[in-house]
Amino acid sequence: MVEPYREKAWKMIAREAAHVDSFVTPSNYYLQFFISRTGIKNNNMHIVPLGFDPEHFLADKELVRPPAIGYFSRVNYHNGFDKLVDAFINLKKKDLVPELSLNICGGYTGDDKPFISSQIKKIKEQGFQKYVKFYPEFQGDKKMEFFSSVDVISVPVRKYDGYGLYILEANSAGIPVVQPETGAFPEIVEKTGGGIIYRPDTTEELSSTLLSLLTDKKLAIKLGETGSIKVRSELSLAKMSSGLAEVYNGILP
Repeated sequence: MVEPYREKAWKMIAREAAHVDSFVTPSNYYLQFFISRTGIKNNNMHIVPLGFDPEHFLADKELVRPPAIGYFSRVNYHNGFDKLVDAFINLKKKDLVPELSLNICGGYTGDDKPFISSQIKKIKEQGFQKYVKFYPEFQGDKKMEFFSSVDVISVPVRKYDGYGLYILEANSAGIPVVQPETGAFPEIVEKTGGGIIYRPDTTEELSSTLLSLLTDKKLAIKLGETGSIKVRSELSLAKMSSGLAEVYNGILP
């Protein structure tokens, strides 16, 4: 929401909070953010991480293919697609990872098309267009094909996300992630053990962190395997349901 409506909405939430028995948030980051915007500091706030039941699928590690960075989210400015493009171009110019590719899987709207076109133009100007592939379908077999085509996934968002299901999806398929130290990313990656958090949030640091996984196959595989195990055991729908049930039972008479 744009101002002044965003601020008015937060004030309305704070005013009506007295009528709410319990608040549920997926992360400690968003809990603290909620408190900072509303001023509410009751003991009826609960953190229940989002969960999901992934497909019984792991990316094919034996597949012979060029090394690749993956982007898995809506393709737009707010999700930092241009930041990943810049990091990819940076790595290609240095040529430290021969035949490195960038694979993109995610939807977009008509509003996003000019932005995407500007990124494609930037890639073409550097002569790297043949190393970039779009996966327009991000469900079912095509999503699995995408996961098997990449070594690491990064969605270097500009907005401070309260969660990030794309991290869980990548980890569940055995793909490690590289995310900035913003929003809920540090606590998610700490919980899954399936990636690396980089700081500061610059193109240079993103490039460097991506390179560390692209050139250390053992570390990438270890992080991917750990993430897959933890997501399936600790961040499942069953775990989330159990956490929500505990909150609900706590407010029942």
